[in-house]
Amino acid sequence: MNINVKELVSLGEGNQAHAPYIIFIDAKNTRHKLTFGIDHQRSDTINSDYFYSLAVLESTITAKTFNRVTCLTSPTTVVRKTPLSWQNAQSILQACRPLIETFTLKDIATLDTLEQIATSKNHSA
Repeated sequence: MNINVKELVSLGEGNQAHAPYIIFIDAKNTRHKLTFGIDHQRSDTINSDYFYSLAVLESTITAKTFNRVTCLTSPTTVVRKTPLSWQNAQSILQACRPLIETFTLKDIATLDTLEQIATSKNHSA
């Protein structure tokens, strides 16, 4: 999967219920959210030892819909969730790395965490 990352929007820290995530915009101005699904059955939340089931890319796609009755055009938004390989997730995170310079140290630490998850062995089979 080849995504040309143009701009970082935000990063979010993980917690017991949610994995950390990164939101970015690609060259086609499509908004994406890369996150990792937590395998709650294999994870030890007390010791913060998490296993991740899959990488997911949520793409928000906006299109214009023409209503033939009213002759009006309105935006339609669809969120498409695409499972990714861990290698594709790593590639996206590497493309985001040069754009993190203007973000906070906390955001940089979140990107570091995302990269560690993508390259770790704590993935469910």
